[in-house]
Formats: sequence, C-alpha cells, structure tokens
Amino acid sequence: MFPGAILVAVLAPLSGIIMDRFGPYRPIVLGLMLMFIGMLLTTVYFSRASFMALLMFDVVLMMGVGFAASNLMAVALSQLTKSEQTDGNGILNTLQQFVGAMSTTIVASLFSTFQGTTGGNLGVLLLLIVLTVASVLFMFKGRQMRI
Repeated sequence: MFPGAILVAVLAPLSGIIMDRFGPYRPIVLGLMLMFIGMLLTTVYFSRASFMALLMFDVVLMMGVGFAASNLMAVALSQLTKSEQTDGNGILNTLQQFVGAMSTTIVASLFSTFQGTTGGNLGVLLLLIVLTVASVLFMFKGRQMRI
C-alpha cells in the first residue's frame, strides 16, 4: 500500500494543476476510470494473482485516487460560501473517516463470514459496486453541473 500512498501524495498537486488548466471534470473522470480499472482487475484476479500483480492493481487504483479525491473535495467546497467552507471541510473529513471505517468493517466482516478467497472476492466486489455507483452518479451530476 505504501507505493500507492506515495502516488496519491505526488499526484494530488499535479491533478490540481490539471484541474486549474482544464477544469475539474477531466481529472476527476480520469481518476474514477483509473480507480475502476484497478478495482476491476483486483476483483477479477483477486484469488489467483501474485503479490506483485495485486500491488500493481493497487497502484492503478491509487493513481485514480490521486487524480480524483482532492479535486472532488475542491469542487464540493467551491459550491459553498466562504463562511461555510470551514464547516464543509470538517464535514468532508469526518465523512471520509466514517466511510473508511465503515467500509473496512463491512469488508472485514465479509472476509470472516465467508472464510478465505470467497470472502475476499465478495469484499472487493462490494467495493467495485460502490465505486461504480459513485462514478455513474458523478458523471451524470457533473455533466448537469457543467463542472
């Protein structure tokens, strides 16, 4: 996970530069597509991939996070007034922590309920479904908002 975390740290400011030049829609969609590809590869090959393959899938996923996450937060906060932005930032950070903890708990429960590979496949599949729904909602809503 460490290589992916480094990529997010490097790509977040670069994706901000891309957002400033081309608007937020392109880097966010690029990020969502990379996240989808990384998660799809993980879902399909989870039970039979080598450690290095899973690491590369995670790197692709985290490249997507690097392009999408900071830009999504910037777009969300830009919809608020100046006086609401501090509260909005707090709410977004709280939701990020809450959803991270909740998804970790749900996926860990799937791992333990359906021992072994089946639980892992179900957990990763659930994350892929959530990512797909979020991506479709963003693309539909983002086009409507013309961001």
